[in-house]
Amino acid sequence: AALFVALCLPVFAAEERELKDDSGRTVIRYVAELPPNLAPAGTTDPAKQVGLFLCFPEHDRPTGDEIYPVRAALQRLGLQDQFIVIGGHPQERKFGAADYEPIQKLLAWALKTYPVNPRRVYMYGKGEGGKISGEMTMALPEKFTAAISYSWTWWKMPEEIDTAIDPERAPQFYMVLGRRDLAHHLTNVRDGYSRVQAKGHHVIYREFDDHGARSYHPPSNDEAIGWAARLRNRTLPLSAAEKRILTQPAVIADGYYKAIANVGGLEAGAEIGRAHV
Repeated sequence: AALFVALCLPVFAAEERELKDDSGRTVIRYVAELPPNLAPAGTTDPAKQVGLFLCFPEHDRPTGDEIYPVRAALQRLGLQDQFIVIGGHPQERKFGAADYEPIQKLLAWALKTYPVNPRRVYMYGKGEGGKISGEMTMALPEKFTAAISYSWTWWKMPEEIDTAIDPERAPQFYMVLGRRDLAHHLTNVRDGYSRVQAKGHHVIYREFDDHGARSYHPPSNDEAIGWAARLRNRTLPLSAAEKRILTQPAVIADGYYKAIANVGGLEAGAEIGRAHV
């Protein structure tokens, strides 16, 4: 109970905590930063739900290392009240197969504990954190909407014959490479981009002359976070509340279709199209 109360307060530069299972065993170490005035867990109104960024650091870095670039971008974009940001720690020195289950349990806990819309879950990472972000998003399209990666790539990608995902409904990716990064990082990320593209996924790929290995880079941070914030999971069905919104007459508020925008995704886009026919 004390842990729940502490995590429900508006927190910045939060301390590392441990998610434990029923036996008391540590599942994963994490850092959570929450906006103020969150709605109760289980809230279904899309206007009161929030999105979730799961952030993963480079190997040998602190658990919450990649929270700052995301938080800063959300603040600059005026979106800080619309997202929870959680950093996760690897089970070993580097992220790998052993992290799949703990990260999924961390996600399940967040969905149960906070008013997170499951169609608004995004991955962000640098180095090995970028690798696990892209890898898991590609492998689990029903859980993750999009992934943003910096300074590294991933190799474990589902074979086309093993997945029935339509590229038009698959997760999307944003990959960043600083040309001042290490030489083997340059070849690694460029190779990864070509592989993701060859799989038929929608991917934005950006190289910056003035950027190195860090993931704190406001030009790309703002573009990537702003891009992801507008996406919705394209494999999950709409919730009952979202369906109700789309059956009501489209109403413009504050210059745009605010209610429909909260639903987002392909279905909302189609509804806006019908409103203009």
